[in-house]
Amino acid sequence: LVIACYMERIDLSAHGFYITPDIGFDWTTGKGKPFRYFTYGAAFAEVEIDTLTGDFHTRAANIFLDLGYSLNPAIDVGQIEGAFVQGLGWVALEELKWGDGAHKWIPSGWLNTCGPGAYKIPSINDVPLKFNVSLLKVCS
Repeated sequence: LVIACYMERIDLSAHGFYITPDIGFDWTTGKGKPFRYFTYGAAFAEVEIDTLTGDFHTRAANIFLDLGYSLNPAIDVGQIEGAFVQGLGWVALEELKWGDGAHKWIPSGWLNTCGPGAYKIPSINDVPLKFNVSLLKVCS
């Protein structure tokens, strides 16, 4: 399948960008919000998909982040791991239920599954078998 996609020039990766709202800084007054959060990183996941059932398992995940100076790298790594698994649940496990013709008990236009109390939360079985998080070292 991968070779077929390659031959047809089908991109098997996902890309995204975020525009941070409400940032700006007045250099003459020294006031403003020059940034809200500033970090760089990359994540790579190897996923195995059963093409008959649609079931999947994340076999490996590698995450690299430049956080600058970390107060406690162990806490940061735990937060990163948790965010990855939560994001995996959000994009792959959550079944969105909107108020529409198929869900008449939900008010029209309302998202019923908008929090962890209303959708399937990832379990230990959803954590990648190989899970590596690396924080880049700060050069002096």
